[in-house]
Amino acid sequence: MTGVQTCALPIYYSQIAKWFEQAQSGDEESQYIIGGIYYVGDTLSKDLNKAYYWFNKSALQGYKKAQFYLAIILQEGSENIEKDIEKAIHWYHKASKQGHIESTKRYEFLTTKNKAMAGDSSAQRTLGGMLISGIGTTKNQTEAKKWLRLASRNYDY
Repeated sequence: MTGVQTCALPIYYSQIAKWFEQAQSGDEESQYIIGGIYYVGDTLSKDLNKAYYWFNKSALQGYKKAQFYLAIILQEGSENIEKDIEKAIHWYHKASKQGHIESTKRYEFLTTKNKAMAGDSSAQRTLGGMLISGIGTTKNQTEAKKWLRLASRNYDY
């Protein structure tokens, strides 16, 4: 480590301590930051339970970035956090209503997928297109073809 990096490290940890103090006092941005530190795990050990805890506190106060990451954790689930698509949709929708663009895409993808799974041929076609383009999800040509074939079989002429 160079002298600059050695000097910067204690300053960074003192900033984290300030964010913890502010987060514990109810500051939603600091709660989001602490959640992010645990989510990424590059400064403190990665801990999705703690990330969930802090993102949830911030999200409940209406912080859209925390709502987005809380939704991701719920959509993916983890060892100690049960996957809950309906709750993920809820939080994506909350963040989307505040103008969070990626939340809007993921909200639209998940709601379209729910309709497609219920047999809606229009939603199946839309879902296929979303999977081809990677809107609200990663691109997946194989899955897209599956939904587009299903839509063509279910389409009422």
